[in-house]
Amino acid sequence: MYRPYDHRAKEFITENYRRECLICGRPVTGAGPTLRHADEAVRPAVIPAKDAAVVAAAAEIIEQALAAMVTDRCTDTDRGRVAAEALYYAGALTGGRGRRRVPA
Repeated sequence: MYRPYDHRAKEFITENYRRECLICGRPVTGAGPTLRHADEAVRPAVIPAKDAAVVAAAAEIIEQALAAMVTDRCTDTDRGRVAAEALYYAGALTGGRGRRRVPA
């Protein structure tokens, strides 16, 4: 159901009262913080330009790990574990070196 877009949806109401994206003309759904294209699973987050390359690299690692799974019969927990393991083995996740602080 997820189709990647290079932009966030911007609502525009046509003469026929259809809700479309002002940029690409695709139907939109949701309102406010949940506004997205109708064929997007979730609204993409706004990521600062300086971090965009890091996020793109992590997305590529996760995409390859999910594509290498041998079955589609799994839960979201399984997919999350595979993604986290791929990021860990790529060196993107590291354990904290200091003592973990617990708020009082």
